[in-house]
Amino acid sequence: MKIQGELYCGWWVLAISKEGHWSSECHDPEGEVCTDWLLYETAAEAINAAKEFVNLDLARSALSYVLDDWLEEQKISSQEHWKSLMSLYSDTYQTYR
Repeated sequence: MKIQGELYCGWWVLAISKEGHWSSECHDPEGEVCTDWLLYETAAEAINAAKEFVNLDLARSALSYVLDDWLEEQKISSQEHWKSLMSLYSDTYQTYR
């Protein structure tokens, strides 16, 4: 098994060889491991997929902070807050983790 990786935006993004293909893994700063369970032809493709996940996760985190602020400032209801958070993260938990 070969592993290639790099530090990207505070996350370790890895490409791991598996039976002639590559899979991707993301390790967040707290140590949680995320994968998309897909196989890629090259290590570079796997690393790029992992970087895309990190970029999406960082954007979603930033948006969730905005939603939290809006809830605290009573600009949105708790139901709107919850539904918005669920829409931000719904596809993440179907593909990764």
